[in-house]
Amino acid sequence: MVLESLFDANELRKSPFFMILWGAILASAGLWVSFFTFPEAASILAIAMTTIGLMPIFNSLFKIEEDEEARKPGPSITFLARHFDLIAIIGYFFIGMIIAYAFWYGALPQNDTSICISQANCFEIPGKGNAFMEQEKALGGINALRQNLTGQATAQATPRGACGSNFACWFEAIFINNVLVLLLAIILSFVYGAGAIFLIAWNASIIGVVIGKDILLLLGTFAGFGSLNFFAAYFAALVYGLRFLPHGLPEGLGYFVGAVAGGIISVAITKKKYITGEFSRISKDAFMMALIAVALLFIAAAIEAIIIVGG
Repeated sequence: MVLESLFDANELRKSPFFMILWGAILASAGLWVSFFTFPEAASILAIAMTTIGLMPIFNSLFKIEEDEEARKPGPSITFLARHFDLIAIIGYFFIGMIIAYAFWYGALPQNDTSICISQANCFEIPGKGNAFMEQEKALGGINALRQNLTGQATAQATPRGACGSNFACWFEAIFINNVLVLLLAIILSFVYGAGAIFLIAWNASIIGVVIGKDILLLLGTFAGFGSLNFFAAYFAALVYGLRFLPHGLPEGLGYFVGAVAGGIISVAITKKKYITGEFSRISKDAFMMALIAVALLFIAAAIEAIIIVGG
């Protein structure tokens, strides 16, 4: 693959920052290619194509990490530090996808349209309503759930099911949901090696759409910038997106840690190390890493609950 030719696994471990660029490029390529091939399924196919493009390189990274874990084992408590380079690569990839999806959500028209250079030369441009259809549905479901929990007047909301300003209620709802997502990430990574990358990419596209909506809201604020108002709104929205950091950082890190744990166990099994003592040690380290991931999600849920109750 082109990605593997330009940057192999060892080079990426030395310079993980490049994954921001590749995350943005692959996310953009996936969006446009999926629209021109299967336009009605573009919102999901774009995530799948991005994941497919990255699977070989991430599987190679997991193999390297597993080899090093087997050759140079250390205390389980330092497992996170020993594999931080791989976690950083996943994190930079996540950021790159957010940057790309936020840009395209803000830049694309609402509906699919055609641009004609001449009467005989026209090409289609995807609309955000099509390219981000499933992400919009997911956000709609999240908003509906939040309305129920806040007890606002909706058809489904009932006082019994509302969290209102109850911290414990919010914490429980958020933490349980995040742990279920973590389990899915570990299972996907365990079964497919780098399978959790799809879930991470999906979450990046959701956040990208949220930031893209901020871009549209900020366009009027930067009207005085003339033709540069979109880019001014785009960068302002990215900065405003830092509001997700207090709870988003430990939450995202928890998912990344879980993905690494599942991926390394998957590699150990495919290499038939389950018949050696190495597998026992790697399994213990992966279990410790999963516990660290749960602890990170615990912290993230507490912070988010505090923000919601305080807001």
